Amino acid sequence: MARTVMRILAGLMLMAGLPAGAAELKVVSPGAMRAVLQELGPAFEKASGHKLVIDYATSAKIEEKVAGDEEIDVAIVNKPRADKLVAKAKLVGGSTATLAKLPIGLAVRQSAAKPSISSVEELKKALLAAKSIAYTDPASGATSGIHMAQIIEKFGLTAELKPKTKLGSLDPGIKRAIKRFLEI
Repeated sequence: MARTVMRILAGLMLMAGLPAGAAELKVVSPGAMRAVLQELGPAFEKASGHKLVIDYATSAKIEEKVAGDEEIDVAIVNKPRADKLVAKAKLVGGSTATLAKLPIGLAVRQSAAKPSISSVEELKKALLAAKSIAYTDPASGATSGIHMAQIIEKFGLTAELKPKTKLGSLDPGIKRAIKRFLEI
């Protein structure tokens, strides 16, 4: 995977028309790719001589920046957003590639019982039985929050779960809330 990401960054840099010499390469990425880019970025910089300037944002914010013609060399977004930006001629067709597939996880407090979620029905039961639930606010544009809200809606549980759902961002505040009182 490391080689793939470095090749893609190098290829996109070339397609962006950057000079052959050392250049600053502006990358916008969702936070889910932060650990990967923090690990691979220095190796890419050393191998290429280019400096990465990475801005982390939600997928919606990245789409907004690209659509607004902000100067960006590499945009990392989910496939539906990339396809939309290609259709609007905001990204170069044929320059997109799948970097990773990011599953959405479910976590419980260490003291909580581990719910069975091996089927749709068991996941529904676990959500209904939980005293509290937290996920990223879909309004932030974060893909995981949007997806989780869609799952809950598809299950027909939106109204029932609303009183015990805490929406937030993956900043330290929601992490503290999860540790304190949230079950799922």
